[in-house]
Amino acid sequence: MTITHPRKQTLILTQTKTDLNLKGYDLQIQRPHQYPETIPIPQLDRLVLIGSIPLTRLLQKQLQRHHIALLQLDTQGEFLGAWHPSHPHRQTPTPPSSDRAEPLLRTYLHNALQTLTQLNTILPTPQTTHTQHLLTLIHDDLIGGTPHTILRDYCSSTSNHYDQTLRHWLTLYTAQLNGSRPIIPINTALRLSEALLYDDIDRAIAKAGLWSDRGYLHDQTDCPAPLTCDGVLLLRCTWVDQLVARWLVHWAMRDTLTTFLNHWLTLTDTPTYQQAIAKTINQLREGWMTNTTGF
Repeated sequence: MTITHPRKQTLILTQTKTDLNLKGYDLQIQRPHQYPETIPIPQLDRLVLIGSIPLTRLLQKQLQRHHIALLQLDTQGEFLGAWHPSHPHRQTPTPPSSDRAEPLLRTYLHNALQTLTQLNTILPTPQTTHTQHLLTLIHDDLIGGTPHTILRDYCSSTSNHYDQTLRHWLTLYTAQLNGSRPIIPINTALRLSEALLYDDIDRAIAKAGLWSDRGYLHDQTDCPAPLTCDGVLLLRCTWVDQLVARWLVHWAMRDTLTTFLNHWLTLTDTPTYQQAIAKTINQLREGWMTNTTGF
């Protein structure tokens, strides 16, 4: 399956029996019993490979030469590898200011509470209500000057509670669908969406001249790119969890993997999404370093 998006210039390949070859400056896509599909490499911004799709070293070099980002995931949405063009404006890394952790945690709690409220309007559950109450208490307890280590503990514990509640709600809602099940497992939909969001934020961080290995609410013991994980935390509730919930409620029974990924590309090919990414980058940059290139 091939998914392209004109303005984003993203090409997603999901069919495992796909051969990729170079033909001049074109990317040639060959599938069993089909005519080859040819896409000019300079027109691409990002190539996403889902599943066991071989990529030759020659083709990888050509993608890098044309500054085309690459993301490789398995069929369950687990990360296999990525490459994106480096940007020349990174400054000497300095430790981020810990006083930025609290406002970032507030933003996460606000977004998580909004998502839980929306879920409760569709299908109220005791666990959703309980987690709303817990997150509200923590949000109200952030009165300024909370030690950094405690903020990270709050972040870890609240995100764990929220994630468990989200999956519990999705499971309960699925159980009410008269025995039907989506073609795509819910966990796969969540992982694929989060991986694409992670890639978008990671590329935006590099473009902004920041270093992804220095975060506020994450460190390298729980995330290989802590600043990117901070960004995912800020946006995931709104752009991943709400998308998957809407998909499950409205479209899931009819959707193939291709259709689901088209939902994601359509959702993120909007000024609102680009503005959300830009706002997140600015939130991550504040108090971290100055005189970097803007996003």
